[in-house]
Amino acid sequence: MNDRGKPPNSSFFQVSPFEADGGNVIGRHPKDISCEQWLENQDEFPIGLKAIRANCIDCCCYQVSEVRKCVCTHCPLWPFRLGFVPKGYREAMEQQKRDHKAVSKQ
Repeated sequence: MNDRGKPPNSSFFQVSPFEADGGNVIGRHPKDISCEQWLENQDEFPIGLKAIRANCIDCCCYQVSEVRKCVCTHCPLWPFRLGFVPKGYREAMEQQKRDHKAVSKQ
């Protein structure tokens, strides 16, 4: 059972192949889960910005107002904590990729 009292989605779990785990159930490797399975279960397993937001809410002990006030700027999720991509972020990342390609060709 997960912490919400519902049984876990069986498509995301498997019996451990490792002897040390004693036959316990473990989470499957994410690369082995299809896109369709993720999308069917995104309420329970949010993806992308929703997952980041959920993590930040968990980090702030479920005090949603504290997420906005967070000062942990060393956290790699900090810019995305409100569930949005910061203004200009995508453009900056594209420029960084172009710069990296230019340097790599030299």
